[in-house]
Amino acid sequence: MRATFNTDTGYPVGPEAENAAGRFDFDRATYDSKKRLVESPLASVYSGVYFLFGRYTGLLLYFPMAFALAGSALRRADRVSWVVLSAVGALSVFYLVYLPFNYFGGAACVGNRYFLVSYAALPFALRRPPSRRLLTAVWILALLTAGSALVSVVSTRDRDTSLLNHAHAGIFRWLPYESTAAGLAGGQDVFWTQEFARFVDPYVRVSRWKFRLNSADPATEVAVANRRSDEQLRFLVLSSAPELELVYSDWGRRVRTPLKNPLGKRGLVEIEPSRPLRYHPLWFRNAWDHGLPYHVRVFRLAIRSPGDEPVEAEIRYLGQEPWPREAFSREVLKAEVPERATAGTSSSISVRLRNTSEESWRGQGVFPVYLSFRLTPLDGKERLIEGSRTPIGQVAPGGEVARTLIVEWPELPGRYRLTVDLLIEGVSWFEKQVGEPLSRTEVTVEPR
Repeated sequence: MRATFNTDTGYPVGPEAENAAGRFDFDRATYDSKKRLVESPLASVYSGVYFLFGRYTGLLLYFPMAFALAGSALRRADRVSWVVLSAVGALSVFYLVYLPFNYFGGAACVGNRYFLVSYAALPFALRRPPSRRLLTAVWILALLTAGSALVSVVSTRDRDTSLLNHAHAGIFRWLPYESTAAGLAGGQDVFWTQEFARFVDPYVRVSRWKFRLNSADPATEVAVANRRSDEQLRFLVLSSAPELELVYSDWGRRVRTPLKNPLGKRGLVEIEPSRPLRYHPLWFRNAWDHGLPYHVRVFRLAIRSPGDEPVEAEIRYLGQEPWPREAFSREVLKAEVPERATAGTSSSISVRLRNTSEESWRGQGVFPVYLSFRLTPLDGKERLIEGSRTPIGQVAPGGEVARTLIVEWPELPGRYRLTVDLLIEGVSWFEKQVGEPLSRTEVTVEPR
């Protein structure tokens, strides 16, 4: 966001004034006198690591010449060299201590913009140029970095057009991801099952409560933050492919899980990950003040097909959500189903139910409950027709719910078996758990 500022008042004016002014209420200026000098010692330690090796802020790749210049100046340092190097070091330390979340992610990139103001001073610390051997090593690293960035830009240009699409492949993938990097383009943040997840790459298609992977794409990187002691990661993998493999990898282990006809319980994958390398507040800066650091894991997921044909899979991260073992009990209070219908038309079916299970039903989340139907031709000539989903909404144990189900009748007249039932999407129809559906009726579909 950019705006022109009035030199007398310091407040924004112009087309972006309203948007810019809105931030004055909750974004304190960094020079606010109430800001503590030392934000957090632990945050500063993390910031120092990312300052050198971060994927978006690390000087190692973005400014390798800085190491060459500083190293040469230290080898033959005089009084001027020490003054310049001390000033550069003091500036870096100041920001690592005073504004650690900038190097620890923040919204900056390319070696962090705060270091840029001192970068140009390093040549003045030299008594003589760096050695040819050192310059050659720096140029080799720079060429590797530039080549890696070019490969990433070319391979992801159709999916990520941001200025940060250089870091999706190659050498950048070996560097730690700054998981506090709020606001970086291309990232997708979600809050599922009381946990936070950030999808880092453009290789994944994220929608409500789920994401999709394709076997033709590279592995996608995910950062998950939670505060639970249970270390297990749980995924529900759903696919029409008869066979696929889920590949999980983190800093310490790699797990390949083959799946056949992954639906319901057969698609549940439970993985014991490596210990988290990071304990920090992720997007919540004040969590440091309250002593509540989050466990943060960065891992990669991919699906692979045994054959050459690309396959897709829908994946839900279950987090703390328990498997719905006790949610399938219900009592039918009303179900008005017609015995005749006209081909190509629709009918409204009123259904009223009571939740007699021990778990709440929800219309959204990783285990949504829907009302739907199936039409089975009795002559066996047509395929099974599965109806659209009608969300049930939130229904506590013992609660009642009434819904109207719209049934679209097929164009082909004949005798059909209409089965009305509840289902937990991707897990099971209630009929398979309790032995019978809400309603099963033979319906005559007559010509128009």
